[in-house]
This record gives sequence, structure tokens and C-alpha cells, in this order.
Amino acid sequence: MSTRALASMVLVAVLILSAAASMAQTPRPGDTLQLWEYRTEAVRIEARRDTATADSMLNGLGQQGWELVAVTRREIRIDDALQTETLYLLKRPGRVVNR
Repeated sequence: MSTRALASMVLVAVLILSAAASMAQTPRPGDTLQLWEYRTEAVRIEARRDTATADSMLNGLGQQGWELVAVTRREIRIDDALQTETLYLLKRPGRVVNR
């Protein structure tokens, strides 16, 4: 078998496989897409042991269907007092759309 024939067969095989892969990823009628609703909450706590505020806020949001996605914490100095600010990123299922 010549090199040219082998190269042609490999090229045809690659084209067939790429066409099959693109058809497998094409959305079909009736497929749905879940959209998400996002929310950010900031909580400042002066004493590190005072977590009741954050706990009650997160429990209330959890009852509303919000899920915790990420937490970012930083120290802030306000009027010579060191405070901890915590940002909570939450999400919950929004509407579902057809593709």
C-alpha cells in the first residue's frame, strides 16, 4: 500500500469521526437547558466567634432553595477595629428553556 493511499484513508477516517462527534453534540429538539439565578451576600463579623449571624442567614437562604457555591473572606480595618468580611456566592435553579 502506498503512502498516498494510507494518508487518504487516514484523512477520510478523521473526517468521518469529526462529523460523527459534531452530530453527537448538536442539541436535539426537545433538549432543555437549565438556567441559574445567582446571588452574593456579604456578612461582616467583628468577633471571629460570632457566627450566629452568618448561620441564620445561610439557613434562611437554604430554605429558599439557594445553594452555596463559593466563599471569599478578607480582613477589613474600620475605625481602628479589625473586621472579617465574608462574601457568599449562592445559586439556585432558575427557569428551564428549550434549545
